[in-house]
Amino acid sequence: AAERVFEFLDEDEEDNSSVCKDAPDPEKIQGRICFENVHFGYGKEPVINDFSFTVEPGQRIAIVGPTGAGKSSVTKYLQDKGCYVIDADILARQAMQKGSHCLKQASVVFGDDIINADGELIRHKLAERAFATPQATENLNNITHPWICMQTLKAVNKIRNEHNNPIIIFDAAVLLESSMD
Repeated sequence: AAERVFEFLDEDEEDNSSVCKDAPDPEKIQGRICFENVHFGYGKEPVINDFSFTVEPGQRIAIVGPTGAGKSSVTKYLQDKGCYVIDADILARQAMQKGSHCLKQASVVFGDDIINADGELIRHKLAERAFATPQATENLNNITHPWICMQTLKAVNKIRNEHNNPIIIFDAAVLLESSMD
């Protein structure tokens, strides 16, 4: 499982900074967004079956679930409709960037050799150690989750200060484990 997590983290990031050309202006969104009996999949593989929910203006929601559950598909759709998306996976990558406080802490806990000569994280080395035991995983989460939580709160405040009654979606695989709920 750890290998899949770091394969995913090494993939090129999607551009989450812009909204689809046909999407409504987020400033003009009024009322609510409703999903009713949505079905979605890749080819013949269903990912989302009979999915329904309603988002009220200003309401906080989080899309959570394991890898492959359809979180990114749902958040991409909502982003295309003018919602603001905060992606915890992107924040997790940023937390471990060269020179970051989190990377320095991780090197103390998991060994200096998780950082290459250029000062960048060697993901597979960290994965081998951080996911070897539940305690090691908890140690990594204790390093990264506070930073991710702080960045999320900053992003939410920035969006709320710049936009009237925005709908903000937080996409996170391990939200409940982070005590962020």
